[in-house]
Amino acid sequence: MRVRVSLELLRVGHCRHCERMVRADGHWHAVDFPALSVLIRHPQRGAMLYDTGYAAHFFQATDPWPERLYRWTTPVTLPTHETLRAQLARRSVQLDEIGWCLISHFHADHVGGLRDLPNARFICLRADYQQLRTCSRLGGLRRALLPQL
Repeated sequence: MRVRVSLELLRVGHCRHCERMVRADGHWHAVDFPALSVLIRHPQRGAMLYDTGYAAHFFQATDPWPERLYRWTTPVTLPTHETLRAQLARRSVQLDEIGWCLISHFHADHVGGLRDLPNARFICLRADYQQLRTCSRLGGLRRALLPQL
């Protein structure tokens, strides 16, 4: 029996950062790095996500010091039409319909919207989750982790 699963790539905000920091042959000027999420539709399992992209929670989590450094070094833009809520709604999916979310890793551009998924179960690597749960605020910041998300 064939199961037809559909995938849709969503751009959920972006940050700006020096290209050279992520590419050895990159330039020294700032470029946009899109935050991506994938909407997965399964005929029996329903709607799922792979990562969430950014959300308003990022701005709240990076308001206090020292987390504000994260916001300063990678300024984030999240237009209303790019929010996960808006993009899912355009596809007739509500946030509370997401049953599963696969987390690639815990950087803010991948997990910014986890708190907006009230009914989702999360799948991630145990070691990544342990690192997130045990790091200090400053230690997390050095690893680009925001446990508040």
